[in-house]
Amino acid sequence: MQTVMRIRAPRTIAFGALGAALAAAVLVGAIQLRKLLIHTSDRSQITLFGRITGAEGTNSFQKLAFNFYDPKSKALVHRAIADVEVQNHEYCAVMPSSGLESNHGYLVYASMPNVEAPAFAGGQNTMAIPYVYLQSSTPGMQQTGHVNISGTLIAGTVQTSAFKMPTGAGVGKVLTSDASGIGTWQTSPTSFWQQSAYGIYYNNGFVGVGRSAPLTGAEVFGINSTFGGYGGMYVSTPSGSLPFYGYASGSTTAWTFLDGSDGNKWKLFDNGTQLTVTPEGRVGIGTTSPTYKVQVIASGGDDAVHAVQTNTAGFEAALFGESASDSGYGVVGRATSGSSSSHYGVYGISWGSGGVGTYGVTMDNTGYPAAILGEGRNAANGTGVVGYGNPTGGYFSADSSYGVGAWGVGHGENAYGLYGYATYSPNSYYAFGVFGQVADSNSYGVYSVGRFAATGTKSFQIDHPLDPENAFLNHYCTEGPEPLDVYSGNVITDSRGYATVTLPRYFEAINKDFRYQLTVIDSSDDFVLAKVVREIENNQFVIRTSQPSIKVSWRVEATRNDPWVRKYGYKSEEPKPAPYRGKYLNPELYGAPPDRAIHQMKKPRGSGGPIVAH
Repeated sequence: MQTVMRIRAPRTIAFGALGAALAAAVLVGAIQLRKLLIHTSDRSQITLFGRITGAEGTNSFQKLAFNFYDPKSKALVHRAIADVEVQNHEYCAVMPSSGLESNHGYLVYASMPNVEAPAFAGGQNTMAIPYVYLQSSTPGMQQTGHVNISGTLIAGTVQTSAFKMPTGAGVGKVLTSDASGIGTWQTSPTSFWQQSAYGIYYNNGFVGVGRSAPLTGAEVFGINSTFGGYGGMYVSTPSGSLPFYGYASGSTTAWTFLDGSDGNKWKLFDNGTQLTVTPEGRVGIGTTSPTYKVQVIASGGDDAVHAVQTNTAGFEAALFGESASDSGYGVVGRATSGSSSSHYGVYGISWGSGGVGTYGVTMDNTGYPAAILGEGRNAANGTGVVGYGNPTGGYFSADSSYGVGAWGVGHGENAYGLYGYATYSPNSYYAFGVFGQVADSNSYGVYSVGRFAATGTKSFQIDHPLDPENAFLNHYCTEGPEPLDVYSGNVITDSRGYATVTLPRYFEAINKDFRYQLTVIDSSDDFVLAKVVREIENNQFVIRTSQPSIKVSWRVEATRNDPWVRKYGYKSEEPKPAPYRGKYLNPELYGAPPDRAIHQMKKPRGSGGPIVAH
């Protein structure tokens, strides 16, 4: 510890509300004394400020002794011990001023409380503590000096950074003790061990620790430990060095060895090389030339890698893969068999109720990440994702606004963004290639942006109102060679036989080529005529009947003329594109085989045969 007191007031300091401030620069072991003049206009206390460096300078409470010397006689005239609070190496000591004279200068020396104040040699301004003192704390304050004892030193524990016995010392000698505990340096035995510049060595056979004989004739060192841990031997080396090093070259083998004839690979050998570690840090099991950080090759019936997580709660993973690369993969599975129909790159199984065989999650909320991505690269019959299930082959759910439960995109010719196919059995339940359902009346079960077509009939189906439990009622769409809009209604003519029919205000914005139909509804014996007297203008037209107050049913048909039709048009007849020529929408209707169908795709592997639209 180094204690420094610094001046915070003029040399002549008057007592104030906090008393007088004394100051001196003081070093433990060597002190500098400074003359201070005290005015005792008030009188009860004095305050000293100082600084402590070293470990003792951290925040703490300590006691210091302050020794006051007469600057002329050099005599110790006052000694006070004060409680000192240290904050960031700064301290302030407050003590009674009794025993000190007013308007008198003193030399001040600070020391530890258990250190006796040294005598002051006249005229000097530094003093040294010439002895080592005992301290109550561990490790205490470090002191500089020498201890020279001619007698006997008895201590509980002696801690030193170096040990030296000058008598009899020499390179390679060992320290031995007699029956009285007196140690001397002795030359190491030469009957077994030989000395060298590096230490001692033994060339004459087996060396055992806890063992007197080798297990095999080739063994030169053996350990039989009765202690647990570390396998009987623990080797600790400096950072960067090798704790254990074994070497074998050529055809020589060892249980563990560094193979100098095979690129300095470290190998574990037991009836063949079971484990290999290359200098590049690659680990191979079942291979001596791993090309990945960890590579496992299994040629028998065992799994190459089998991971089991036995915890029954939480989200722990038996096998976890992670990649930080922008184009990397957390886990990649690859099956290379070219003939089997049941080999899998990644295979997931769940045995529990409600379990999931394979589960994918994407956490990024930017871009377009995919939880599970499947890609079929075989252009003829590859499948990106195949799902089999009883009863559900695949389940997709989107829980956010504007989310998409299932998204399908077809990029090539004759490609399908989403393809649904259902097999069925006659006289059994209905089957659905694609089924859409909504939970409210404002949504759409199936919605098409663009053209919508069907090779069969188009209809609506409801429960039959007269027998809703046992029958359906089907109504079919009216077909035509052009896209038509139809509007209809009833109107009653006025006293003059005129009536104005008002159409929706968007009528003329999306229609052209208007056609009219009028039907008179009258139960009299008169024959009443009806006609259109003014065609549609400003979304209205006017009719007239030959009798007043006649009910007329009217119908207007018009060709669609909205922006979509104006841009893309429509075709009543069109030639088949080249890839479709020679093929049919429904080949069975023309006596053609199923493979002549236009809309067909291969069934996923394992289900057999092509899928053909019927």
